[in-house]
Amino acid sequence: MKCASWAEIDLSAIRYNLQQIKKLTQKRVIAVVKANAYGHGMVEVSRAIADLVDMFAVATLDEAFTLARELPGHGILNLFPVPAEVMDTIVRCGIHQTVNSSANLRALAEIAGNHGKPAHVHIKVDTGMHRIGIPYDQAVSLVEEASVLPGIHVEGISTHLACADELDSDYTPLQLHRFRTVLKQLARAGMVPRWIHVSNSAGVLHWSDSYFNAVRPGLLIYGLRPVPSVSLPFEPRPALTWKVRISQVRQVDTGEPIGYGCTHRVSEPTTVATIPVGYADGYRRHLSHKGRVLIHGRTAPILGRVCMDQTMCDVSVIEDVAVGDEVVLLGRQGESCIPAEEHATLTGTIHYDILTGIGPRVKRISMSS
Repeated sequence: MKCASWAEIDLSAIRYNLQQIKKLTQKRVIAVVKANAYGHGMVEVSRAIADLVDMFAVATLDEAFTLARELPGHGILNLFPVPAEVMDTIVRCGIHQTVNSSANLRALAEIAGNHGKPAHVHIKVDTGMHRIGIPYDQAVSLVEEASVLPGIHVEGISTHLACADELDSDYTPLQLHRFRTVLKQLARAGMVPRWIHVSNSAGVLHWSDSYFNAVRPGLLIYGLRPVPSVSLPFEPRPALTWKVRISQVRQVDTGEPIGYGCTHRVSEPTTVATIPVGYADGYRRHLSHKGRVLIHGRTAPILGRVCMDQTMCDVSVIEDVAVGDEVVLLGRQGESCIPAEEHATLTGTIHYDILTGIGPRVKRISMSS
């Protein structure tokens, strides 16, 4: 582990968060494990929570096929439509597939007929986000078409909330009203899909009328708040701690520059530690001059520009710093903590982006506390 960057994943924290979600909602859970489980390691996380969830949701075929291989027999939902030429494997693997058009349905029906196996579909309804989905005023017609196509099993229906993290928004109630209208029309026609799911993490915490019969949390599973600084029914436990070890410690004289462009010059004799992590690992260049790390439980400010593979920090006020000492880039060390939200604020993005941006060079190490 010397001089290497790694992320420790607390699987116990993830299980705790899921248990609290189930307790709060009393609904079936579709766990969103796309984007490598938000940077936490898709396969390891999925194995650890398989007994707590009813289905996994992914965003790509590679993710779907990996889970189908690693967790055979467990329900997997691919959240986004796919082209006809790759539907063959979807049907063969029994993966639940999101559809948003008649063309999607008919292509799946043809392939299902060729294999003599059903195609399990979830109809995605666009209630106002305008990303993917059949427009809500056309959704009933699409479900009716699906219900009579041979080989098509309509397993679910869903929509996605655009503003669930805006607690005073009037747009979420509008989206939910549109979705309920579709469900009422389907019920009158005798069509009630087994899976009706809308709630993302913000929906789980703040919009109980979005639960329906299943919820679809992502970020909350990994212990992050979708809405910062708001009272919650439970306190989520962050599961990821990103670490590295010091590779060099050196004294730098007054007036000497640090890093590319000589953009920082020390104003007094300074002890500088170098850590082998940079923007190629997902440690953002925007943290230059303003980020911090934790060493011996104390803050060490970033000096100069974050490089592709290396970063320098000021350890002058921290005693007994040595090569090989553990450094926390993100997460907790002792009583101190650097949350993902802090990185997001400093780099002008969101904490989702910070977690999913931790690169493949960073080894994930799963453990239970």
